[in-house]
Amino acid sequence: MAKQKANLVLVLLALIWGSMFIITKNILKVMSPFTLAALRFTIAAVILSIIFYKKLPLLLGRRIGAHCAVLGILNAAAALLQTAGLRFTSASNSAFITSLSVLLVPFLSAVIAGKRPRRSSAVGVVIAFAGLCLITGGPGTELNIGDLLTFFCAVSVAFYIVFVSVFVRDGEGLLLSVGQQIVSALVCIFVLMFFAEPVFGNAAFHPALIPGLLYIGGICTAFNNTVQVFVQKHVSPVSVALILLLEPVFALAFALFVRGPDGTVEVLTLGKAAGSLLIVLGAVFSELNLLDKILAAAGRFRGGKRNDKEEVFNEKMLK
Repeated sequence: MAKQKANLVLVLLALIWGSMFIITKNILKVMSPFTLAALRFTIAAVILSIIFYKKLPLLLGRRIGAHCAVLGILNAAAALLQTAGLRFTSASNSAFITSLSVLLVPFLSAVIAGKRPRRSSAVGVVIAFAGLCLITGGPGTELNIGDLLTFFCAVSVAFYIVFVSVFVRDGEGLLLSVGQQIVSALVCIFVLMFFAEPVFGNAAFHPALIPGLLYIGGICTAFNNTVQVFVQKHVSPVSVALILLLEPVFALAFALFVRGPDGTVEVLTLGKAAGSLLIVLGAVFSELNLLDKILAAAGRFRGGKRNDKEEVFNEKMLK
C-alpha cells in the first residue's frame, strides 16, 4: 500500500471514530459505561472470530499471545476510561482531550528507540497544554473528573499506537486484530463483573440501541482497529497519531449537528475553537519539527548575510 493511500485510509478511520463520540454519548443515557465497553469489544471479537475462525488456534502461540494481551489491555483501558469520562464531559471535549495522545507518541517512541525528544516536541506540548486549558476552563477552575479520565485514555491510546507499530513488524497483523479484541472483551467483562455495575441503570433495554451498538462494535472497533493495524505497516506511528488528530475535528462537527441525550446540539464557543486550534497547532509544531526548521532557516539567512558582507569587504580590499 502506497503511503498516500494509507494516509487517506487513516483519514477515513478518523472520520468514523469521530462519529462515534456523539453516538456513545446518547447510548450512555440508558446504559452503564462498562456495559457499553464490554458489548463493544464482545461484538467486535465475535465478528472477527467468525470471519477468521481458521486462524484462532494460532493465537495460542506464546509470542502472539503476549502481543495480543498487551494491545488488548491497552485498547480496553482506553475504551473504559473514555466511555466513563463521557459521562462527565462533552463529546467534543472527550475527542479533543483524547487527541493529546498525538503529543505523547513521539516521546514514547523516543523512549523505546532510546532517543531524546526533539525540541519541537517540547514546544508542541506547551502549546497543546494551553489549548487544553482553554477547553476545560483553565487551571483556575476545578478539574472535571471526565476530563481527567479522558486524559488517561489518551495515554493508553499513545501506548497502543506505539506498540502496534512495534508488534506489526513480525507480520502478525491479522492475528493481532483478532486476538486483541478477544482480550479487550474479556478485560471489559471482568471489570463489569468486578464493579457489579447495573447494566441499564433505571432504564430498560430498547431495540433502538441495536443499530448504535452494532455500529460502535462492528465498524468503529472491529473494522477500524483491524484496518489500523494493517495501515501501520506503511506509516510511522508519529504520522498515524498526527492524521488521527482529525478525529476530534470530525467529532465536533458531528456534535454541532447531531442532538445529544439532552436533545440539544453543542455550541462552538470561542474558547473551544481557540483551544482546539492550539491543540492542533501544538501537534503540527511537534510532528513537523518546525522549531528546528525555523532555526535552520534563520541560520542560513544569517549565514547568507555574512557571506554578502564578506564579498563586499573583499571587493573593497581589491580596489
